[in-house]
Parts: sequence; C-alpha cells; structure tokens
Amino acid sequence: MVKIRTVRGDISPEDLGVTLSHEHILINLQFLCNLMMPQEASLRALMDKPVTIEMIYLLRRGVRKFNYDDALLSDIDLMVRELLEYKSFSGRSLVEQTLPGIGRDPLGLKRISELTGLNIICSTGWYIVSSHPSYVKNKSSEELADIMIKEIEEGIDDIGIKAGVIGECGCSFPIPYHPEEEKVLRAACKAQKATGVAFSCHPAFIDVERKVYRTDAPLAYIKLIEKEGANLEKFFLSHSDIVCPTSDHASKLLEKGINLSFDTFGQDHYDDYIFMGARHPTDPERISNIVELCKRGYEKNIMLSQDVCWKHLLKRYGGPGYSHLLEHIVPTFRYYGVKEKQIRTMLIDNPKRILSF
Repeated sequence: MVKIRTVRGDISPEDLGVTLSHEHILINLQFLCNLMMPQEASLRALMDKPVTIEMIYLLRRGVRKFNYDDALLSDIDLMVRELLEYKSFSGRSLVEQTLPGIGRDPLGLKRISELTGLNIICSTGWYIVSSHPSYVKNKSSEELADIMIKEIEEGIDDIGIKAGVIGECGCSFPIPYHPEEEKVLRAACKAQKATGVAFSCHPAFIDVERKVYRTDAPLAYIKLIEKEGANLEKFFLSHSDIVCPTSDHASKLLEKGINLSFDTFGQDHYDDYIFMGARHPTDPERISNIVELCKRGYEKNIMLSQDVCWKHLLKRYGGPGYSHLLEHIVPTFRYYGVKEKQIRTMLIDNPKRILSF
C-alpha cells in the first residue's frame, strides 16, 4: 500500500491536502547562540532576555541568533494556537524537519497533531555538524543508516511513533559539507534506498572565509546522491530560495531531476551576524523567481514553505506565522498569473508524490 507516515500513523496520500514542505514546530537552536556569541556587550546583554515585541527589530536585523529564548520553540499550547491559524486557511499537513540534537520531540508533535487535527510528518537524520549528538562521530554511514531505517520502519525510541521523512540533513562549512556531514548524507542515501521515503538536506551557502553567499553546493549533493544510487525524484533541496536566487540557477538544478523546496517565505531579514550586508531574499524576489519558473513549466518539481524556527517568526511575536504562505503569498501568485492548477501542484500534488512510499 502506498502511504504517507505521520506521527499519528500512516495515512492515504489523498488525505494529505495542502502541505508545507519544511517547518519546525518544536525546536531548540540555542547551540547557535553559543556558536555566535557577540563581542558587543550590548548584544550579549540581550542573550538571556525573554523575547518581546520591542526586541523584534533587533532579532530581524542581525541579532536573531543571539537570544536563547528566541531560539526555543517548546510551548505546546502556543504552537497549537499558531498552527490553528494555518489550518484556518485550509492548511492540512506539515513536514517537521527538527532532528536529534536540535530538540526533536515526537511525543510533543503527536500531541500537537491530536489537538489541531493536522498531519505532521516527523523526520530522522542529523542537522549540521555542530549540532550532532556525540554518537554520530563514532558511527559509520552504514550504522547511521541503520538508525534511520529503524526509526522509519519500527519507530523512534520504542514510543510507537515512526519517522516519515529523512532530513533536513545539514551541511555547513567547508562548502559543500564538513566530512561528518558528508557521512550523514551518505547514510541518508542508504536509508532512502532501503525505505523509499523522501529525503532533504539543508545546503551550505555561507562561505565563512570569503564572506559571501555561494550557490554551487547543490551540484555536489546531486553527484553524491547519484553515486550512492538513491532516488533523485525523492530528494528535495531545502532553502532553494537562498541557493537558487534566480530562475536560471533553479532551472539548472531542476533539469537534474530533483525537487526544490522554496521554504523561507516571510524571512525578509538581514544576516549581519554573518557579515555586514548579508541578507535573505525578500518575498517579492522569491515570488518573482517562482512565477518565472512556473512560466517555464517547472511547477511539478517545486514545493513551498516558511521554515518557522524562531519565536520572532510566530504571530504571537509579530511575525508572519505558519499561515503566511496561504494568507499572503498564494494570492500574490494568482495576481501575477500563476494558474490554480500550478498552485495546487506545488502545495498538494508534489508533496503527495514526494512523501508517498
């Protein structure tokens, strides 16, 4: 039977509905605060403060990884309220990409799924090397693959909840990946071959030494996947709006047969903590990119999402929330001529095809 595996059990692909391809509901990114401790005393003084509406400007303007409270999503009641906003705009499912080492909580996800009625797909794998649990370094790619296969086929930690997707397996620096991250990617390919589930990676795009964004890493991932013999049609590249800043960049990757997840809608911010002037794309830039790709007929390999993973992105704290894509971006697609069938393809048909196994 073809199925999609959620935290409450397997469902028919026909029951998936509108799906966000890359979100975080319960997550702990506080390790990033420790990695990027600011030198300025004024910024360090903010690290232990509770997030407030007044602090949002600073969190969006380059200080966003310097606050422990901002980096933690753990309040189930709050997340239920936030996700019900998404459901109110006809959202039905989410791919939750939080992994061991950054706060994965399958039982919490199941509780949220029960309270909201949303389908939540839990992930297996490991994020960037600086977040890896200690055991990852001591295991081979074969041993790591076995862990992922067990979590997909038998369950996570004997709690009766199974993973339904691999990733976002993280890559950081040096580009295209740290050796430990390459090992995890190879393990993900092995697990994908064994189970047939979808898998994704967080691409490396920040050249720390040169202080520039780079777009060449995805070609290395495609080469690795092909060498390992995993299914490219089940692979989706997270944060494609960052590593594919133009439709020409995206087209070159789409011609390789992979899927692109444009998944940071609502995150129009500067990344001054990386280097002065660094920034994420704006929503108008993302929209323009996807409108052009739809004109070229590539909608059958595109998924959409927002990558909510910080408190300042929640509506409770003045952010766009989980409903932003459906509330604001999809109507803008329509305004610029994207057809209803193309929107349905990106939000419903593609997730159904990619996530089914």
